[in-house]
Amino acid sequence: MKLLHGSDEILDAEFAILPGNGKFVIEWESRGGSDHGPRNSRNKDYAPAFESLLERMAKNGMVINQVFISSEKAIAAKPDQEDRKIFPKGYTYPVDLSAVDFGSFRKAVGRELAAFGQEPDVTGGNMTKRMTLDILWPANLNPSHAAIEDALLAAYGTDEGEAQRRLKYQPLGEYLRGRLPNDEVLLSLRELEKLVGPLPTTAKSHQFWANARAHHTSRRAQWLDQGFRAFYDPDEETVRFVRQVDREAPTDDPDELERRAKRIMERMRKSGKAPPSPTGNTNPDRSTKVQSTFERDPKVVAWILLNSSGKCERCGDPAPFQKDDETPFLEVHHVRPLAEGGPDTIDNAVACCPNCHRRLHRGRDRTELKQEMIARIERLIDYPVKIR
Repeated sequence: MKLLHGSDEILDAEFAILPGNGKFVIEWESRGGSDHGPRNSRNKDYAPAFESLLERMAKNGMVINQVFISSEKAIAAKPDQEDRKIFPKGYTYPVDLSAVDFGSFRKAVGRELAAFGQEPDVTGGNMTKRMTLDILWPANLNPSHAAIEDALLAAYGTDEGEAQRRLKYQPLGEYLRGRLPNDEVLLSLRELEKLVGPLPTTAKSHQFWANARAHHTSRRAQWLDQGFRAFYDPDEETVRFVRQVDREAPTDDPDELERRAKRIMERMRKSGKAPPSPTGNTNPDRSTKVQSTFERDPKVVAWILLNSSGKCERCGDPAPFQKDDETPFLEVHHVRPLAEGGPDTIDNAVACCPNCHRRLHRGRDRTELKQEMIARIERLIDYPVKIR
């Protein structure tokens, strides 16, 4: 997205709002390229746009929890996010934006970006062209994408640009809210134009009405927030807004997915009736996650897999299949998980078939299986839990 400045000027500086865990993340690209070089210039208004963004965040009571480098080259050089975290001189996290000079903070961040790019182990191109701001919003601890967009784009009270697009479709949201508890609302493009005004030519496509939250959220939120999904029929030139009251909200969290599925199965069993076939989702939303992972030593993986001779070290069965390169498919399992302080070493790792691997993580007897392997395989050590 780009920021609107004044009533009609759009600043040439891109940023993206990403979902976070109880917070949100802003990904921002610094200025680059040249009008006279081989690559066209981009984000020419990086400096004023960054300061405007900080000002809008301050007006909404937001604070910066941390800033880290997130370019692909920097991540390749330093996969651990903590190694890419920068500390602007004169500021401590969390940064209370209501108490800072925006220009001074931007320059302090810029100096740290430049210093990071000069480190000897991150050479080989521009490492600092992208940074990520980890944001906390105390007044809204679990903000929706639309709420963040509104706060950052519409805080200046203008009806132009991005804010106008948000306001343009507001009558549609109000109309759908008035039709609740209807589970389906069918509107022709002509009827929609009576509500919101002239539609662009792209409105005659499924993608325009699709429910992908990553794009044009402020527009689609008008029906998403009412619980409707939109489906375009090109033959009839109509849009069907479908609201599934008993439908579980989709999730990209595998643990949450398992918990919800378990609850649904219990309800199905208790009902004593054959459950109806779920409609599912023909156009699942794509989500972007910001998460930390552990660095793994490829030599440990190679040694464990080679030492296994193609057999699962838990059950003793051969690997269930061979990969394209004709090597047996086995997975490396840490007996004491890395998240519990276990080391990434051969005395804490075994080669497992996928079935045993899942069983060692999720099985009711996983503790007994772990102890059996430690007693049977000489190299293994029973490492204690450590808090990282």
